[in-house]
Amino acid sequence: MLDANHIIVLTQLSKGRSMRTAAHVSTKREGLLYGSSNDSTLRQSSTSCLATTSDKDLCLYHIHPKLTMPISHLGIRVSDIASSKAFYDAALAPLGTKVEMTFQEGKVLGYAAKKNPYFWIHEHKVSGDAAKEGRPVHIAFEAKSKEEVQAFYNAAIAAGGKDNGAPGPRPNYTPNYWGAFVHDPEGNNIEAVFFIPNV
Repeated sequence: MLDANHIIVLTQLSKGRSMRTAAHVSTKREGLLYGSSNDSTLRQSSTSCLATTSDKDLCLYHIHPKLTMPISHLGIRVSDIASSKAFYDAALAPLGTKVEMTFQEGKVLGYAAKKNPYFWIHEHKVSGDAAKEGRPVHIAFEAKSKEEVQAFYNAAIAAGGKDNGAPGPRPNYTPNYWGAFVHDPEGNNIEAVFFIPNV
């Protein structure tokens, strides 16, 4: 259940697609969440949502672009790719999402509603203490240019991040993919990606 300080926003992906992403914003109960903002776009979206559900905290809003979050895709590690695939195939089918890309002989799967996957599962078998410690998460933030990807990488390294892939093309992903990867202090794989137009 979302509390009064949370809303659901639409994250813009490449090719004009979007996915729903939970985002924390500073709002009051009489603010954006409940549709009384001065922004007419927010008010109209909130009114439409509230007309179809009594659960205000779970409304899905078409939020003004200034509130969208540039998350391109995310990934999680799983211990059993077969059982995880069966689960996500079934759970995501009603959302129009299915496996669209496969790597490493089926050990890495990318789910998408259209072309570019926004949710990945990656088999990573661990045991003993390592299994109890959990698995790092992968999050990719969408950049507006190659320069932004480079700036992200430089800033992340300067802030104590560890290189996990310098800025550059990743044609093994898609022909228009330009990304950089850094491990954060907790070992999570953080990325910035720019999708080159018309490639």
